[in-house]
Amino acid sequence: MELSLGQNRLSGPIPRSFGEAIVNLLDLSRNRLTGDASFLFGSNKTALETIYLNHNHFKFDFSNVDLPMGIRDLNIQHNELYGSLPKRLAQPPLWNDSDLPPAQACQARQHRPQQVPLWRPFAPLQFGKNKTMLELTKLDHNNLKFDFSNLDLPMGISTLDISHNETYGSLPKLLGQLPLQSINVSYNNLCGMIPTGRRL
Repeated sequence: MELSLGQNRLSGPIPRSFGEAIVNLLDLSRNRLTGDASFLFGSNKTALETIYLNHNHFKFDFSNVDLPMGIRDLNIQHNELYGSLPKRLAQPPLWNDSDLPPAQACQARQHRPQQVPLWRPFAPLQFGKNKTMLELTKLDHNNLKFDFSNLDLPMGISTLDISHNETYGSLPKLLGQLPLQSINVSYNNLCGMIPTGRRL
């Protein structure tokens, strides 16, 4: 079943009953919807493969979202989401340098020792080869803050857009090994070397 309400002039908060709908595609994109939409997600939504919330005015903490394991296409761009990335997708924290100015943080990462890791308030995303089936991921134009350095992206991912956020760290070394057709990480606080690989 598909529920498509995109490309309209719908406004206001969405009904809680939408969170109980059993669908494989949910499209609320390009409206004027507001408020919390986190209840649309959940690991119990086994049928949900595609969710488009883009180009609205949703505002909620993305850190607490529990993404369905079967989700393939996720588009939440151009909203007012904040926080880090879902905890279920986060790998163990490393270094607490996220509060430094970008230039100082980059320098600190290049020279920091390899011992004594500190707890970091915003854990980095680790999609993981066995964690999700994501192929298309658009998180751009929000207020998300996370370390991009140690991503373990799914091998099937083809599109990744995290532009216009507060992302910090460096480009993951494995980025050059992925079959990405499109990647946009512009307008963040990234630093370091550009990774090499057979696909870059």
